[in-house]
Amino acid sequence: MISLFYLSEFDFSRVPVWFWFGAYIAYTLIGFWYAWINRNTRNQATDSSLPSWIQTTLLIQGMLLTFIALALLLAPDFMRTIWPWKVTRMLIQIYSGPFLSFGIGSLLLSRQRTWSALRIVVSGFFALALGVLIASTIHRSLFSFASPATWIWFGGFTLVLVLHALMMFLNRTNPGATQ
Repeated sequence: MISLFYLSEFDFSRVPVWFWFGAYIAYTLIGFWYAWINRNTRNQATDSSLPSWIQTTLLIQGMLLTFIALALLLAPDFMRTIWPWKVTRMLIQIYSGPFLSFGIGSLLLSRQRTWSALRIVVSGFFALALGVLIASTIHRSLFSFASPATWIWFGGFTLVLVLHALMMFLNRTNPGATQ
């Protein structure tokens, strides 16, 4: 949706621009469709309960990421001043989308009670954090390591990576305890 406010910034003679809009329209429609067909689905698994620290971790993660997303969306000029690398107003608002998805997803998952309800998404969060850290390391020249924002960026994603790795590890080593 943010892209619609910046249509004049896009060169529609370029194929990647059409891919950008097509992909995000398709992803949104697929997400709504998936949510619709699964709206009344309840987990019928008989797993044992999740440890409360997992639910608490997801709740805190969800609140922080949703707050960051809303700040990126609603206060882009301020967020640009504290972002760990130079970024345009449009791009910082576009970044709000993934942060919001990650945040709301975490909030929804914090309400789940069994590992089978979390397994795929926790693995996805792990992969996302790993990908962000790899990409950020490759592009480390964009960061100022004298800036607290850079330390928060790398530290935050490292924390997410470690916590989600721990969740996955505990499920593999003791499935009955963390399912």
